[in-house]
Amino acid sequence: MADTFEEIGNKANIVRNIGLKSVLERTGCIADNYDKAKWHTPMGVISVTGQKFMNWTKSIGGGGAIDLAMHLTRSDFKTAVF
Repeated sequence: MADTFEEIGNKANIVRNIGLKSVLERTGCIADNYDKAKWHTPMGVISVTGQKFMNWTKSIGGGGAIDLAMHLTRSDFKTAVF
């Protein structure tokens, strides 16, 4: 695991380009059968528009793959990046 600020920053820049659908699929979330923006997750129902997400169950939103990974896995920034 990277230890330096520069290494974390470089990896974060790469991870930021990952689509939210990929993060949702990788964390075992299930796409809704009727609404293509809606996902069923262990954290509640999430809607995705581009790189933004909104968890309607918890009234929490965010943007980007890192924020979503942090939200879904309850992890810190460094863990979500790696």
